[in-house]
Amino acid sequence: MASGGGKKQANRNSTSNSTAPAPNSTAQEKPEKPEYVPQFMQEISDIMRGYGDCEKPLMQTVILVEKIVIEQMRSLLIDIINVAMDRKGKPQPTQKDFEFMMRKHPTKLFRLQKHLKDLDFKRRYQDMISGRPMTYAEDFDEENFEEPEEVAEKYDEEKVRRLFRADRISLTLDAKKYAEFNEARRTSFHCRNSAAIKAKLKTIINPPAGATISGHVYTILGYLVHETIATLCDYAILTRLDSSNRAVDPFHRIATSGTSFSMMHLCPEVTQGRAEDGIKPITVQEIQEAMRRHTMNYERPLGLHRNIIDRYSSMPYLAI
Repeated sequence: MASGGGKKQANRNSTSNSTAPAPNSTAQEKPEKPEYVPQFMQEISDIMRGYGDCEKPLMQTVILVEKIVIEQMRSLLIDIINVAMDRKGKPQPTQKDFEFMMRKHPTKLFRLQKHLKDLDFKRRYQDMISGRPMTYAEDFDEENFEEPEEVAEKYDEEKVRRLFRADRISLTLDAKKYAEFNEARRTSFHCRNSAAIKAKLKTIINPPAGATISGHVYTILGYLVHETIATLCDYAILTRLDSSNRAVDPFHRIATSGTSFSMMHLCPEVTQGRAEDGIKPITVQEIQEAMRRHTMNYERPLGLHRNIIDRYSSMPYLAI
């Protein structure tokens, strides 16, 4: 009996030794990369929803959009600083340098100037009705101020299409969803905690140490971030229209909440990806395809020559 108990104990010891992990097994495992944490998750999600995405955009898509935005804003700021250095010999960019970079797109330039004027008027009005001191001049740099050259207003097809799409989307929503959609369309990088947003932008964009970046420049960068996200949504929706998922039953693309052909056929961007089971979210593949097409369009051949690429522009920007 004792010998049998000794054999059982020996078997247990051998089993435990065989199942024990090797001492160097943990040392050979590669450490996992930390997951990317988006800094503007709520803002980007709301802006994407306001321009045609679903109620809750995919987190992977939001992360990709934020990475594209950060890459474009960092490169744009360096190009703007180079323009300022060539123009006046100091790394102090102003609104005039942004206008120089946008000179080939007068509609986008006018949109920027109108946005800054409206923002300044809103600050003046809020200060007047509240009785507070004038705070609209917080971002005003009197020493480096340069009067911008106003651009004549032109027909903005891109803006009109966005407004038309938003109008058609709003017709498919009930009262509660319409209020949420309206709140999402009002989201920008100025409406909530503008000081905190500017601090985040400064941390993420990481301007060069020798550059002097004023608050007004960060205001312009915040506007361009918004325009970059909006343009990505526009291109992604147009990419979806050209994809194979458009060749489906047209009745399946019409939402059932009081919609009809009479108000939908004029804007196919609204019906695309919208069915009885909800709205199809913008995917990572659609954003990547949109960026590929934008880059190819920027570098495409033109006749026997190539497009004249601005020597100040290091990459195809979406907002300018």
